[in-house]
Amino acid sequence: MSTKRTGQKKTGLYIGDVISVAGVLLLSFFVWFLFFLVSNGSGVRVIVVEGGSKIVAEYDIRRDCVYDVVSSNGHKLVVTVNDGSVSVSESTCNNRHCIAMGKIRNSRETLVCVPAKIKIKIVSRGEDMQNDFIVG
Repeated sequence: MSTKRTGQKKTGLYIGDVISVAGVLLLSFFVWFLFFLVSNGSGVRVIVVEGGSKIVAEYDIRRDCVYDVVSSNGHKLVVTVNDGSVSVSESTCNNRHCIAMGKIRNSRETLVCVPAKIKIKIVSRGEDMQNDFIVG
C-alpha cells in the first residue's frame, strides 16, 4: 500500500491554504474599510460638548477656533479645533488626562475629562446626538 499523498508540494503548503489565507486577508480588509466608512459618518460633522448627561454646546468642526468650556463644578477646559480635529489644549483639573488624550478627528471618537464631567465627541448631523447609555 502506498501512503503517498497527491497534490502536496515539498514545502507542505497546499493550494487551499494559500487561497484560505488570501480570503481571510481580503475579508479583513473589507471589514476594516466598512468600519472606516461608518466611523467617519456622513454629512456635516459637529462637535458636541456634554456636561453630565446634557448637551452644553455644539460647534462646527469646519471652523478653526478655540472655545472655553466651563463645567458645572467650575473646571475650565480650552477646546481647540484645527484642521478638522479637536483637542483639549488646557484644563484646570488636577490630572490633565483629557489633554494627554490627544486629538480626535472621526465621528464617534470622544475626549473625556472625568473631574470636570465633560465629554467632547464628534458626531454627524444625521446621527442621534443622545447618549448611548449613562453610568452612575
